[in-house]
Amino acid sequence: MRRFLIRAMAALALWACAGTALADAYVLEPKRGRSGPVRETRDAGDADWAFTVGGGLGASGDLFQVKGAVTGDWTAPIDGEVFQARRFSVTLDENVLVGFGFSRRVTRLGWLRLDFSWTELEATALANDSQFVELVPYDALTMIRVGVAWEQRLVDEAWAPFVVLGVSHLDVEATADFLDQSGLAPTIGLGLDYDLSGPWRLRCELTDTLVQLESSGVTAGDWPGDAVYTEVGPQHLIALTLGMAVLF
Repeated sequence: MRRFLIRAMAALALWACAGTALADAYVLEPKRGRSGPVRETRDAGDADWAFTVGGGLGASGDLFQVKGAVTGDWTAPIDGEVFQARRFSVTLDENVLVGFGFSRRVTRLGWLRLDFSWTELEATALANDSQFVELVPYDALTMIRVGVAWEQRLVDEAWAPFVVLGVSHLDVEATADFLDQSGLAPTIGLGLDYDLSGPWRLRCELTDTLVQLESSGVTAGDWPGDAVYTEVGPQHLIALTLGMAVLF
């Protein structure tokens, strides 16, 4: 995790340096027979940068299924709770998601984005012992996403719908070691940007990061020898957020 955070901060620093090099914040303006650097005055609509912060909900679906020959005892990694089931499926439930991002205007309606988000999705086991079904807290998956995306506004109006297409690096940590993983995944989305006043913007966005969450290093100690383990996927990691952006 420490190496991942260091890489994320390094990417942010490079992003800021590249944007600063490209920014055209000064113009040469003659004044009393002399030319010198004078800062260009621009309104918010001409701003080249944006900082966004927001929050909302993250959610997904089924993660994996396990089926045994007979009803047996199973142990949930998150708190060691023992439950009985012949078969069970583990599903990722919705939870709070927070994030922030930086954007750089490249064209009149196109922005290049660097996004960060964090959420902890609860994994719940739907345990079936052939007679009763029980919901059991199974694990909790902490997900940190760092993404680069292109945002294309569809109109240049106060209400501006937009679409998003990019790639994300997803880092997943769980109580069960076999669920820890990281990798790249495509991200698509759509949203709505509303011009409030001056540099302030209200934003609503829905994104979908498509990833196949896998289990590695599963041993007989995790499942009985006669158990059949089946991964489900790919998973749609859905994020619905409401946020504020400031242009500068």
